Amino acid sequence: MKPKYPEQWSLIEVQLTGGHTVALNVAVGPGIAEHFADKMRATGFLTIRNTKEAITIAAANVVAVKITLITTGDKE
Repeated sequence: MKPKYPEQWSLIEVQLTGGHTVALNVAVGPGIAEHFADKMRATGFLTIRNTKEAITIAAANVVAVKITLITTGDKE
């Protein structure tokens, strides 16, 4: 059984060659960064998805990825 983690939402901003930026809100924390880097090296693509949309970008077009935590899932 998988451990239950608090739901976290982050804004993922991908800066592309040519200066464009793509952004998506995803139910992950900033700790996903290493997974993204590993997948980009292994497949040549960066894929980001949530429950309503997904985007796949060729790794050669990715300049930088910024992940900003916007909610922690903690109940106040």
